[in-house]
Amino acid sequence: MENRGVSSVQRAVRLDEDLPLLRGGPPINGLWPDAISMPIEGYLRTPYCWVVSAPTPGSNSGAGAGGRSEVVYSKRLACGIDARVRRDGWFMFDFSGWQHAPQVEIPGYRYEPGATFRPTVDHERAMEVAEKYAALRSQVMNVHQALLTTAGQMRSQYPWLLGEPVTSWSTMKNHSFFVAHGPADGVGDQERRGVIGHEIIATSLELLDELLMRNDVPLIQIVEATYLSVYRKVEKRFGEAIVLGWTVCEQLIENLWKAMLDECGGPSAGKITGKRRQKLTGRDYTASVKVEMLQVNGRLDDDLYQLLEIARKARNDWAHEMFAPTDIETDACRQAIEKLLFLRKGTRISLMASGPGAVPSLWVYFWENLKEVRRSSAPR
Repeated sequence: MENRGVSSVQRAVRLDEDLPLLRGGPPINGLWPDAISMPIEGYLRTPYCWVVSAPTPGSNSGAGAGGRSEVVYSKRLACGIDARVRRDGWFMFDFSGWQHAPQVEIPGYRYEPGATFRPTVDHERAMEVAEKYAALRSQVMNVHQALLTTAGQMRSQYPWLLGEPVTSWSTMKNHSFFVAHGPADGVGDQERRGVIGHEIIATSLELLDELLMRNDVPLIQIVEATYLSVYRKVEKRFGEAIVLGWTVCEQLIENLWKAMLDECGGPSAGKITGKRRQKLTGRDYTASVKVEMLQVNGRLDDDLYQLLEIARKARNDWAHEMFAPTDIETDACRQAIEKLLFLRKGTRISLMASGPGAVPSLWVYFWENLKEVRRSSAPR
């Protein structure tokens, strides 16, 4: 419902005679030209890394062979997305050919200079769609980060550092693959960075393509929420981690529950339909009850059942008592999600991730000496 004060503000207009100007030049006073959302979006993997190999000693920072900005891997995904990866850790995607978040044309308008106005309805609607698509694209990039971690753990068999999640506001956006810029060179930069190998990059994009080819947007959101949950766990924000993680668990439990009802008797069998199905999918059947019934009916093994019980109780303790879950409880939630995703969706992810390391600290002797220096230099 529009605010009355806002709704009384006059809207801009779009006139046919303005089309040559709207599509043929930059903004001018009184005229906002047509626009189109950026086709390329990307993220810089942090913690910073090299891809395939470190730059060749003595090479410049450009896109030439051995340089920091060289594209070292590219792939056209079957889902319609073009992917390119630079040596300095930029992962870039052309979404213009992806049906779920393509480019959006945003119509311009004429307005009265100096006057308060609102854009045209068509402009506002196009902007809303563009922003919605930008959010979905950022979710895809976080899913890729989850699958990059999965691919790394498949190859190395040890926990990986998670990349920092991105949002629709923090992703790089541009019209070309060749505009993204990495961080400034720093002292010892080459020594500090790890290297992500060619096989890991290839596997991560194959996994991403396989997931996107299912055309299942809720699955994208589920995997991203899982990634965000594990990232919060790594940050020691266990309450947020368990809320996000248990939300994913409930979605997948509901999916399993409805599948069981379908298999027990669809409309042709006349068993679980109408009011009976409404009852079985209503509020009386909580996640706890569904987990019990799924386990009794052999849909969940004992290990998964125990993991779900730990996660559910930890979430309830946080939601109702603000009693923070432990690292072990949030990890049980992560394990439950990974098992449920494979059981119901056939999607395998592995996010047994490590954190950035210990909290920065000082040696005691150094701290005591520092205090002594402060006391001796204090004004008397």
